[in-house]
Amino acid sequence: PIHVDSGTGCRDLPGMVTAFVALQDVDEQMGPTLFLPDTYRKPYAHAAKLSNPEWIKLLGEMRSIRLGTMSEGSCTLYDSHLLHAGGANH
Repeated sequence: PIHVDSGTGCRDLPGMVTAFVALQDVDEQMGPTLFLPDTYRKPYAHAAKLSNPEWIKLLGEMRSIRLGTMSEGSCTLYDSHLLHAGGANH
């Protein structure tokens, strides 16, 4: 499910970051984490995730969705209020 890693709501400045360290290569076929850029500072995005029809509409309006593909040993840092979802993890 789409979620944040710390608390609820959003902020203009990061208060905490989350780190992912790739213990193996993570490619698109594996089902990487899906990141929704800039949602850490967009209250409407956090409100929309509470309502499934609204969330689907919001996803359709997003201009950029990022996949967390990484090489083994890489690290991804992101604001802990950023909306994201785990992939299939094949």
